[in-house]
Amino acid sequence: REQGPARARPLFWLLTGLLPWLNAKFAPAVIVFAFGGGCFIWRLVAAGRRSEARAAAWEMPLIAVGPVLLAACNLWMYGTVFGVRRLAEMTRSPARVSMMFLGLHLDQSQGMFLCQPLLLAGVTALVPFVRQRPRVALFCGALYLSLIVPNSMQLARYGLGGPADRFAWSAMWLWIVPLGFALASYKSSVERFVRPAVLVAVLYQVAIAPRWIE
Repeated sequence: REQGPARARPLFWLLTGLLPWLNAKFAPAVIVFAFGGGCFIWRLVAAGRRSEARAAAWEMPLIAVGPVLLAACNLWMYGTVFGVRRLAEMTRSPARVSMMFLGLHLDQSQGMFLCQPLLLAGVTALVPFVRQRPRVALFCGALYLSLIVPNSMQLARYGLGGPADRFAWSAMWLWIVPLGFALASYKSSVERFVRPAVLVAVLYQVAIAPRWIE
């Protein structure tokens, strides 16, 4: 049963390394994935599965292919490895970063929890998720920050027009992980709340839909 995932690992690392080609802000997420891969190899060694650990160690460097090619392309086209979106596009003010970070969660037009209230169920499931799956929770938390913090650092020179909460799209899906954990672990306790919660969330979104259309 492990043959399939093992065969898919090289493709996973290669595709993960290509994420910055979609947007430079995904570079921190690639670093988090690489760190997670290192932890995975270490656990294989600790479990005595040294042959698998060696195979994984040979495969993981494929994650560097995408960033190296992107840096070379940027250097050739723009004269800098950072490309056209330079570091000057990001604020270094902790106060501004904190304001944007909170806004991506709670702002009335860009806040994920106000636009997608079902995500709050993932927040309520966070504590038991961390207690029972600490390693997975740590990885998901690091991945979440690697996706949301770069958006919090953008100067947003071009305004905030466009689809609501779009700046949080890359990270918000991770709230599904603790939510799925809660539904799987406490199914008998929470099952009766699922349909009412979904209905209330849909009605809420219908009510605020005119704001999205404007």
